Amino acid sequence: GFLPIPPPSPTILHGILQIIIFMLSTTLVVILVRSYQNRLKELAGLGRDLARRTEELEASRADLHRAQAVAKTGSWVLDIVADISYLSAEACRIFGLPPDTQGSHDDYLARVHADDRDDVAHAWQAALKSGAFVHEHRIMVGETIRWVRQEAELEFAADGTPQRAVGISQDITERKAA
Repeated sequence: GFLPIPPPSPTILHGILQIIIFMLSTTLVVILVRSYQNRLKELAGLGRDLARRTEELEASRADLHRAQAVAKTGSWVLDIVADISYLSAEACRIFGLPPDTQGSHDDYLARVHADDRDDVAHAWQAALKSGAFVHEHRIMVGETIRWVRQEAELEFAADGTPQRAVGISQDITERKAA
């Protein structure tokens, strides 16, 4: 019993190292799997939250479309730089256009009654300087004449260049007829 213990043989040492590596690998795999499962739970929760918010947004959008239809007031945005207008469903209805129609300022002027076109063009030029557009005029929807009230606020770049206009178009034909 007084003799020192002989050092482990390379085979035993190799086996011990393999057991340690196996235990560390197993621990790492368990940690990674748990982390992955937790991330999946977070993503599922985010997916449910996104679905709920999307549903709320669609309901809000439907309410807005309904309110615009009741008021006979459509909304629009004109990207002045690109000369592209984006119209709400009600604005499309007022102008006799298919839903989701995009257009340009010239497309709009083409729908304005010929007798009102110059006045509208002058009012728009003034708005490009003042930042506000308010005008009542006639438009042509096929062979039908409608009266509209347009209001818009313009947005300008730092150098004073007009960038965007956000506005409304209200069908005031019944009011004018009365």
